[in-house]
Amino acid sequence: MKTTITAISLLFASMSVTAMPSHGLDVSVDARNGAAIIEVLRDGQPVEGANVSAKNFSQSTNENGTTFFNLLSKRSQYVDFTITDDQGNTETVRKYVPRDRS
Repeated sequence: MKTTITAISLLFASMSVTAMPSHGLDVSVDARNGAAIIEVLRDGQPVEGANVSAKNFSQSTNENGTTFFNLLSKRSQYVDFTITDDQGNTETVRKYVPRDRS
């Protein structure tokens, strides 16, 4: 009986997560050689002026919805990129950024 109740509870919990409204941000991070290009889209269109922050640095996306971070690290690392659009929607993306091998 406990197993059935637990299974039903998990089913309802997973349904509530999938039913959460989406704010429509699509974030991609292209990371290589100690740097990253972040692209922010909403409904397939570039988001200009979205704030992107990582490792105590912050900058805005350009008219193409992109921005560039040079992380200047001697080691590969996971980096959390936090994006906030002009409507206050926030998305955090964790990306593995390999070090520059030059």
